[in-house]
Amino acid sequence: MTLHLTARTTIPAPLEMCWDRFVDIDAVLERVPHKRVDIVRSVGAGPACVGAAWQVSLHFAGRDHHGQLVVTELTPPQQCRLQGGTDSIKLTLSVDMSAVSEVVTALVVSAEGTPASLSGRLLLKPLQIIRPAIEAKFQDRVAWVVSRMMDDAP
Repeated sequence: MTLHLTARTTIPAPLEMCWDRFVDIDAVLERVPHKRVDIVRSVGAGPACVGAAWQVSLHFAGRDHHGQLVVTELTPPQQCRLQGGTDSIKLTLSVDMSAVSEVVTALVVSAEGTPASLSGRLLLKPLQIIRPAIEAKFQDRVAWVVSRMMDDAP
């Protein structure tokens, strides 16, 4: 059982500009407020590179969850993949960009959660049932993050 979410959007900016804005994950975290989640860089500094890692703590479903996200693949300026998770759920997050034209970029963000334990399975099962609503919220959140990251683009 895997929960897979995908959000797609276009950004009215060149591919290289979009890549530069989104590959510096620490800058994204500074510009985009996040509730109930604490994300702290634990390995590396500056723009993302393979092996860079962040410690993640969040409160969800009545429990505190702690884990890590690590950049496992980086293909500038098209793809960044992070993997990690908690003791309950393993997570893969992919950010894919492609040039639609010289001034428009297509962005696809995918998140895939897989249970790593019985508690993870119990957590993901009800989410599968309401997946369309979760995917709509995911799409809205990605669009909101894009607007925050690109609000001062020329």
